[in-house]
Amino acid sequence: MSINITNYVPIPGCEGRYFINEDGDVLTVKKMVKIYNRGGYATVGFYRQGIARWRTVHSLVAEVFIGPRPENLLINHRDGNKKNNNVANLEYCTGRENVHHAMRMGLKKTTPHMLAILRNNAVAGRGKPHVSRRLTPAEIERVKTIYQSEIRPSMKAIGNEFGVSASIIHRTIHGYYGKRK
Repeated sequence: MSINITNYVPIPGCEGRYFINEDGDVLTVKKMVKIYNRGGYATVGFYRQGIARWRTVHSLVAEVFIGPRPENLLINHRDGNKKNNNVANLEYCTGRENVHHAMRMGLKKTTPHMLAILRNNAVAGRGKPHVSRRLTPAEIERVKTIYQSEIRPSMKAIGNEFGVSASIIHRTIHGYYGKRK
């Protein structure tokens, strides 16, 4: 079997030693071993002075053929198959988009908690799910103003408006929010 080297591109940082093609096949002047990690992703080890640096094949394909990965984005397998590392099957996406895709494809179990996080995130228009969202100083003042008004809505209602939990609202109103222990 002959290999057409013209389809292979040097891997950045490993020029002259390691090459990759659009299908995720990695080539080296020495023997290359492709193994699957615990998550089911194909990985390869790059050896320099006897020390291995392991990388996932899909991240190498995306980096070489799509371009450098933008900060805070993930690599999604469009068909949901972790073993299909062809460049046409890969795309950059946010973590939220990745979770939605996995749930649509049936790869991730849809729990009520997960749906609530995604729903609150979409409704509030925030960048983070409510379980880990932080209030800005302006929002903290607004929360206190709303709570002290004559209407005095519940902490849960205020939390829903700001995309945080009722316990965060309670801590904000009583002056504990943001303080270190």
